Amino acid sequence: MSKSAGLGFGGFLIALGLGWYYFSTVDISIQLFAYILVIGGLGLIANSLLTWRWPRLPIRGVVGGVIGGLILAVLLTSGSTLLDYFTGLDVGTVRAEGMEVYSGSLTAPRIYLEIDNFNGPIQVSTGVAASYEVTVNIIAKGTSQQQADERLQEFIDNIQFSDIVVQNQHRLILQYNLASNLYTRYSVAVDVRLPADALLEAILESSNGGIALSRISGTILQLTTSNGALSFDDVTADQITGQTSNGRIEGKLIANQTQLSSSNGGMTLQLAPAHSGEYDLSTSNGPVRITLSPASNIGYDLDLSTSNGDIDINLPNLEYTEDQRTSKKAATVGFNTKDIQVFLEVDTSNGDIDLVTP
Repeated sequence: MSKSAGLGFGGFLIALGLGWYYFSTVDISIQLFAYILVIGGLGLIANSLLTWRWPRLPIRGVVGGVIGGLILAVLLTSGSTLLDYFTGLDVGTVRAEGMEVYSGSLTAPRIYLEIDNFNGPIQVSTGVAASYEVTVNIIAKGTSQQQADERLQEFIDNIQFSDIVVQNQHRLILQYNLASNLYTRYSVAVDVRLPADALLEAILESSNGGIALSRISGTILQLTTSNGALSFDDVTADQITGQTSNGRIEGKLIANQTQLSSSNGGMTLQLAPAHSGEYDLSTSNGPVRITLSPASNIGYDLDLSTSNGDIDINLPNLEYTEDQRTSKKAATVGFNTKDIQVFLEVDTSNGDIDLVTP
């Protein structure tokens, strides 16, 4: 065996042993794996420069062996975690399930709800009870049942739920005191039930899960998620802001100001305006279908565009200022005299836009 090969194999065994010992005691995050790849790449570049400058220096084998040993140690000890991250298949994992419920009476007419969730949906609805209930359903993953159970308890211990009244507003805040590099261990679904007469202000954030609102009356609603849908079922608010990626936007809503956007997802919405408002809707790689009321006291100002699709408007009494296949601007005749004036801007790519009546 040559000197270079012997040094390389020795470096490989040392790195494999040390890496196995270290990586067996910690959880590999995707960030740490990325750092290992970056360091490995820098090591290879440095090795090439050194061997180019001093070609007889037997360092090439050492660097390659160390890098190979570290990467193999990562794959042997945490390969299932990395495979879970890239594929979402939960390969080789054991699960533990738990639930935490927070409930109480509401002592103020207005409610502020803030939820910062991850890897799961958020559902908020109203019912007949005079109290609130927040249910957190957790799935923890591990390589053994004991590890999954320990991770479940770790998550529960780090839930932060706040219930306070500030200036005639009941504030409910749900957060998790957990490092982001541990998120791949868990799936978390949140279900919130509020009284039927609740006036809601909400900031809801999640990832890899949708956000659904049902029978909600609100002031300001801010929704942000990824890889999940935004769903509205009889939602009325002063202002609605929603953003998602890789998810649909659907349902029935009314608002003075609405701004909804998605990527890689279509929109199917029913707008039943009871007062004037502005609706700014945008998406990509998906069609848009909006159902609008044809009532004579409602006027529409429309600005619609798509880069690769058709636009079809089924509304009466429109005057067009632009009427192209992929771009249309129009307004109801006598728009400024209507009791309810609705400004609607829709922008999509790779999808049709259809405005229809019931």
